[in-house]
Amino acid sequence: MSVKLTNVLKDQEASAGVDPAIRDYEDLFNTAKQNGSEVRQQGYEEFNNLYYDLVTDFYEYGWGTSFHFAPGVPGERMETSQQRHQHLLAHRIGLGPGMTVADLGCGIAGPLLEIARFSGAKIVGVNSN
Repeated sequence: MSVKLTNVLKDQEASAGVDPAIRDYEDLFNTAKQNGSEVRQQGYEEFNNLYYDLVTDFYEYGWGTSFHFAPGVPGERMETSQQRHQHLLAHRIGLGPGMTVADLGCGIAGPLLEIARFSGAKIVGVNSN
């Protein structure tokens, strides 16, 4: 059965801030569009943070904690193929206990956490918002 995300979110207590956040984003976008590049540059950090805060919730709802796809085999769950791919990445770069690596643009850090768990390495996540 297909479920429309917007209908589900309407029923969730946590979705209470979605409408105001979308209005804030649209206001920022329209103000920047009307007033040119100087206004866009001044409000970039706020605009960036608001955008990623909004879309991240939708991505996480739809895809879980890993916002990537990985090759799968017939009958394999998406989560399983993602985890296998994350393990392969850790193995290929030789991550292991006592090592530290940075994940630049980690988002909500789903793959980062799985790779750290699998490899025993310490991973520092950096994200734009």
